[in-house]
Amino acid sequence: MRIGESRAVIAKKFHNTLVSMMLRVADAVFGEDAERRIVLTGGCFQNRLLTETAIRRLSDAGYRVYWHQRIPPNDGGIAAGQIMAAARQLRAAKE
Repeated sequence: MRIGESRAVIAKKFHNTLVSMMLRVADAVFGEDAERRIVLTGGCFQNRLLTETAIRRLSDAGYRVYWHQRIPPNDGGIAAGQIMAAARQLRAAKE
């Protein structure tokens, strides 16, 4: 802002940098041959610009992206995650 950059431009650069970091981490973790599925969750994904930018860039990079559409990404969605984790453990115990 000291050099005259608008808040909107600074915010856009900040969000784009976060998404670039997500993409670099995903590429490092998954590589080229792995199943490339990403789940976006947590309070930061209440931010529409961050969520939409992440979905678009990750999808464009070949990831299958999942995000909250029916349950909230913040604390309200924690119980759903706990249910999924418990179901996975039960399924594994039966095998």
